[in-house]
Amino acid sequence: MPTVILIDDEKEARRNLRQLLNLSCPSAKVVGEANSVEEGIQLIRQCNPQIVFLDIQMGDGTGFDLLAHFTEPPFHVVFVTAYDQYAIKAFEYNAIDYLLKPIDINRLILAVKKIEGLNNKNQYFQQLSTLMDSLHHKRFEIITLQTQNGQHFIRLENIIRLEADKNYSTFYCQNRKKIVVSNTIKKYEDLLPPDEFFRTHQSHIIHRKFVKSFIKESGGFIEMADGFQVPIARRKKDAFFNWMSKSE
Repeated sequence: MPTVILIDDEKEARRNLRQLLNLSCPSAKVVGEANSVEEGIQLIRQCNPQIVFLDIQMGDGTGFDLLAHFTEPPFHVVFVTAYDQYAIKAFEYNAIDYLLKPIDINRLILAVKKIEGLNNKNQYFQQLSTLMDSLHHKRFEIITLQTQNGQHFIRLENIIRLEADKNYSTFYCQNRKKIVVSNTIKKYEDLLPPDEFFRTHQSHIIHRKFVKSFIKESGGFIEMADGFQVPIARRKKDAFFNWMSKSE
């Protein structure tokens, strides 16, 4: 039975989350609540919880300020936030669990179940570390890819291309590394920086620095550094050439 604490400066938000946990996640035991960063730090040290539901914006700071007090947190974090575009993008890059207010009960159940199934603390520390680094420097250099075998931490500069197969996406990286994840390619089109990555076709995304040439034959295709010939949709050609010209 995982022990849980709730850290949020809104009393009503904590009450609502506690009720949802009692209703949908009976295996999770709430052992304390805090309404500020400072109180949350003290409560974590006092209770040693396994899961912390952590609000981002609070009166005396942010949830990230709280995490900075723990070099290797002995707990798992589920961030709880109103819509914050940059923070949410950071969570997506690092495969960190988050809940948007008002809380969706199905996402809450999935978050708790996922944490209960985790057993590699080193990987989790790395996820949190890259999250904090990207938030601090306001840039994304590493993406965490979740597969059936665990997590892969991939530098964006090493991604050659992506290829879609229904609800799966395959990342082709340098050193012939291939990683298959159970997410649609649309997710990565929205997530990856558009100045570096371009969706040429419904099934393909390419990285600018690995483009070798454009071949006009057979309607046109793009030759990549790994030798693969990526198709390009007719309606995408003008946008592709404009995109490439911006790097010159």
